[in-house]
Amino acid sequence: MRLKTLHKRWIYFLVNHVYAGTEAWDRKRHLLRAAGWKIGEGTRIVGPVACSASVEIGADCWIGRDFKVHGNGCLIIGDRCDLGPETAFFTGGHVIGGPERRAGAGESYTIRIGSGCWLGGRSSFLRNVTVGEASVVAACACVTEDVPPYTLTAGVPAREIRRL
Repeated sequence: MRLKTLHKRWIYFLVNHVYAGTEAWDRKRHLLRAAGWKIGEGTRIVGPVACSASVEIGADCWIGRDFKVHGNGCLIIGDRCDLGPETAFFTGGHVIGGPERRAGAGESYTIRIGSGCWLGGRSSFLRNVTVGEASVVAACACVTEDVPPYTLTAGVPAREIRRL
């Protein structure tokens, strides 16, 4: 196993087991930055986390427990965002292949969350979606298309409920 992989596993172990919970904010930020995350000042990450993608989080955000980023793409979160527990971002996927193997060639996606957003618990985000600034995504919503700024979105798949 490569040294870089061992280093990241050790960091995730510390964040997920030693420092998990609502304390040691500065230590968790420092450790996750060492794993390659870009995290703004004042951001609080409860943990545990699971991540295989590139992550950028702005300043003064709250990231709830069981934060997950799957795939080999990129997640960009603006400033002053609040993410409920068990939010999941899928930054990788596949095109539909032939009958011999339906999961075809792999793809990488970039998911962008605008500043001031509130993402409800267990909300999921797929493919190349952008959530506009100051929007709310309801709990358990599955976002498959862009969300305009200042919008409340809910459902599976997520649809605009009203303008804020």
